[in-house]
Amino acid sequence: MAVAQGQPGTGTSKPTLHQGLTRIWELLSTACCRVWATIEARRRTQRRRSLRVVESVSMGEKRFVAIVQVEQARFLVGGGSAGVSLLARLDAAPEFSAVLSEQVSADASGLDSDTATATPGAGVGVNGAIGTVKVAW
Repeated sequence: MAVAQGQPGTGTSKPTLHQGLTRIWELLSTACCRVWATIEARRRTQRRRSLRVVESVSMGEKRFVAIVQVEQARFLVGGGSAGVSLLARLDAAPEFSAVLSEQVSADASGLDSDTATATPGAGVGVNGAIGTVKVAW
């Protein structure tokens, strides 16, 4: 037979406020430690991932094209029911600030002050170029 705590005539006393708060503190600290451990484990797992699918496009009929990044290198891959194939190794796109600096330098060296032509590598194609862009100054 289970004896309820704090019942008259059972010989047990009610827990004090201090004991109750101590128990709540123990439960909260245990829960916080478990949450922190889980977050740290996930963070360490994410840091170790060196393979990442940057973008993927479905082509229908179980076919796809995807950009896969392995550390600093990017690859264009295609796949279907027969397997996965490497289509191209993609060059890194230059930073916007580098393209802008080139454009400003070209403008300062005597090009037409109304328009200037740049060939940024901001988009990535199989050949690594997307064409020319006209920028109005």
